[in-house]
Amino acid sequence: MRLLALLALAALPASADILLHDDEGVALRLEKPAARVVALAPHFAELMFEIGAGERVVGAVDWTDTPEEAKRIPRVGDGFRIDVERVIAMKPDMVLAWGTGTPRAMIETLRRFGLPVAVLVPDELDSIARHVQWLGRLTGRESQARQAADAFRQRLEELRRQHAGEERLRVFYQINDPLLFTVGGEHIISEAIRVCGGENVFAELGPGAHAVTLEAVLARSPQVIVIGAHDETLYPAATRWKEWLGDAASIHVIDANDIARPTLRMLGGVQEICTSLAEARVTAR
Repeated sequence: MRLLALLALAALPASADILLHDDEGVALRLEKPAARVVALAPHFAELMFEIGAGERVVGAVDWTDTPEEAKRIPRVGDGFRIDVERVIAMKPDMVLAWGTGTPRAMIETLRRFGLPVAVLVPDELDSIARHVQWLGRLTGRESQARQAADAFRQRLEELRRQHAGEERLRVFYQINDPLLFTVGGEHIISEAIRVCGGENVFAELGPGAHAVTLEAVLARSPQVIVIGAHDETLYPAATRWKEWLGDAASIHVIDANDIARPTLRMLGGVQEICTSLAEARVTAR
């Protein structure tokens, strides 16, 4: 009987196994929570810190700078050119690849060397909370991740309800200057604009960022121009828009660091956009 019981137990799957599926449906199994993670996009490292697992990020890419401790993580490349040998030497339990940023050839190369690579695609605001919980399962920080994800979802839903009945405003979101770039309708920033009661005037454009002309912007008669600035270099753009459009549009500069990366702090960027649109509605009355 004792032998039969032992054989039965041996046939059961190990309770410590963690089975995860990435956003492409690839199954990834770990015997225990990941202790060594390489993050191939800055927002992955930031999310890891946000759930209390930042010390497990052993490799990161350039521009990984939030929080302050993230600046000390060893670099493996710039996000588009990765030092494969360096990644292999780090012996990661998981490599986090950005579905719309990490080159596909690089993902396949890492997999050919036997590394577990998870492809995550932050294509909507809700995906931020989902990725937080995914990383919580990956690292055994499920409780912290669930609390953070729930708080994010609750605040996002509050913003949606708060602005659901607002007058819809035509919005141009500016990324660069003087060569103008913006985002298409499927971009997560366009969703942020919709949450706040606005519509991207370039919604017909596809995923990613796009170069646009001044003439194309003016032809769409935006009521609000939101300039996402990483530093003061884009501040003069607000003055030029005022010269071109006068009082026809409300011009606002927000901190791009809060809206450009799909992390928990993106809600701060959404709130900045909502505030900009609210001020535009008041000015228009």
